[in-house]
Amino acid sequence: MTAAKNQFETDIRKKRRIRSAVITVFAVICAGALFTLLGFAHQHQKDTVCRKVEITVDAIDGLKFINEQRVLEFAQSATGGLEGKMVDSIDVAAIHQRLMDCSIVSHADVVTTVDGRCQIHVKQHKPVARIWNPDGSSFYLDSAGYTMEISDLAIVRLPVYLVQLNEPMIRGSVADPEMDPQVLAKSTLDEIYRFNEFIRHDSFWRAQIDHVVVNAAGDFEMIPRVGNHVIRIGPAEELDLKFRKLMAFYQATVNHRDLNQYAVISAQYDGQIVCQKKATPQPINTESSSNPAKP
Repeated sequence: MTAAKNQFETDIRKKRRIRSAVITVFAVICAGALFTLLGFAHQHQKDTVCRKVEITVDAIDGLKFINEQRVLEFAQSATGGLEGKMVDSIDVAAIHQRLMDCSIVSHADVVTTVDGRCQIHVKQHKPVARIWNPDGSSFYLDSAGYTMEISDLAIVRLPVYLVQLNEPMIRGSVADPEMDPQVLAKSTLDEIYRFNEFIRHDSFWRAQIDHVVVNAAGDFEMIPRVGNHVIRIGPAEELDLKFRKLMAFYQATVNHRDLNQYAVISAQYDGQIVCQKKATPQPINTESSSNPAKP
């Protein structure tokens, strides 16, 4: 019984060794075939002329802030032309970098194929707010905290932030925790992004706010679409608490009093809403103006 058991175990080990050897040989053959095919494809690509450029731009809500023609112009400027050029001489990395240098582009894929095509796929940043500077310059802030240049190809209705200090476009996202703190210290864009994200995800305030003024101290004042008043929020801090107080005031007031009697509604103070009424117009003495006293 013991001899038979030993023979059985010997046969099992032998079969395993044979199976392992077969798998190894098969892997070596497949690797060799793969390298041969890659070498053939590379050699074929070296001898292939670019015959076609295929460009795809993903739209944002049906809009394109950069179109296929501009993508093509960027690509051609980066590598000295495309169609008619040897595929192997097309600088794919340079095209990719040129596209990523455009503030509208969030992602780009550039590849060449063995049959002579150059394929470019572009994704755009999604703008969620527009920044206006006192000097007249303007740009978008996107959903991930990146700044994005204005495009003449598409118009989108967004909350407008009027800043009293000139804000430049920056590289990188203001929402990135690794963003240079010195850059953020000189900018209000991170506060604007945080403020806009709050109202963007609240259906009531998203519909109510027309534009926002950000003063030199970084305080926020909202101009609503309904009501002839200003809503002072102060710094973009404790926004959830401030807007909850403001909503409670709206709900308690709108059915009982006319909001238009107020010039300013302030939610920046702890535990309270402070309102400033509009000045009452003073009557004009038309009698004295129409009948001046005689000397």
